[in-house]
Amino acid sequence: MVIAFAYYQYLASEKNIEIEKLKSWLRVVRNLVEGSRPYLFNNANEFANALRSINELLQYRNSIVDHFAEIQINSLSGFISEQIIEEKLKAKLITQNEDWKNTIIEIENHKYFNGQIGFLLHWCQINDEPNLNSFKEYAEKSKAIFGTTGLNNFENFLFERALLAIGDYLLSKGRNHSFIIDNERDISWKRLLRDNNEKRAYLKQLVDKVSVLNLTIDLQKIVDEFSDKNDWRYYFIKQFEMISACGNQKLIRWDSEFDILLLGSTTTSGYHNEYYSYSLFIELKTQNRLTDISYYPQRSVNDWKFFELNYNQIAFDCNSSKYVCTQNNDWYNKQEFENRNSVFDYIIELNTEDKLNEKTLS
Repeated sequence: MVIAFAYYQYLASEKNIEIEKLKSWLRVVRNLVEGSRPYLFNNANEFANALRSINELLQYRNSIVDHFAEIQINSLSGFISEQIIEEKLKAKLITQNEDWKNTIIEIENHKYFNGQIGFLLHWCQINDEPNLNSFKEYAEKSKAIFGTTGLNNFENFLFERALLAIGDYLLSKGRNHSFIIDNERDISWKRLLRDNNEKRAYLKQLVDKVSVLNLTIDLQKIVDEFSDKNDWRYYFIKQFEMISACGNQKLIRWDSEFDILLLGSTTTSGYHNEYYSYSLFIELKTQNRLTDISYYPQRSVNDWKFFELNYNQIAFDCNSSKYVCTQNNDWYNKQEFENRNSVFDYIIELNTEDKLNEKTLS
């Protein structure tokens, strides 16, 4: 509606329309609107503020880029300040030369970025000045990573796992944290790209480590080289099934490095798995090919999440930070294990004994 308003206001103000000037006007308005859309326009007041600002800008409609290159303010009612600052910097670069202009407009028209390219302008700086060649390189890498609707399809969450190996990039939503989805105000890739903070810096570090031609290979190398088993991120990075268990919004509940839940929905009242027990379950099922093993998610944080093998229930106790085992769901009488290796050996022994008993009976 705001873009349509700007379009019709322009037409109403001009007798002889110059197409290039109209395009320039609509480009800036589009950038302001799309950059602000996820965070504003939630009520009539915000919408009205945006319309008033468009009316104020209308006097500069035929020189809108020059106007943004010269203005000193960093705010405009109805739009987020981050997008105003971005438009000012782009305007200054566009007025420098045609190469900057063409390169900026091309990447702005990427369907997912939709005018929001402040992250590229920040990444490409050399000695605190935007560098055109660096900008072009980051733009090409970004197009290889993001498609028209969001993150490109990387099999088995390879991109998310590689990025997590660089650092904890997860975005929060209430008490939950997300491995990030394509479209959502608080936990989207657009939100990560917008905010100039430590989490976006992790993304830059990853982008710096990969090439367009060998993108998948480079990402897999980063995943393979992560080796710290004492880091809570380890099993998310090594086992794609962990993120796959986190529902459509890819959410976890992270209360501490030893208290992590994989949420199947958006709340803990929905089915969820416990991180360490589920990672061990995945390891036993995939790498050790144990077939008679089942995992039991729960719908309450107070209930034990566990997997079962040979009538033994194995879980992880976040309070003691140890794996535990019981039978008949008698969690008041449970055996503790000092570490993951000891419970792993115990389970393998259980399974071996069971196989021997089967052979004896047969």
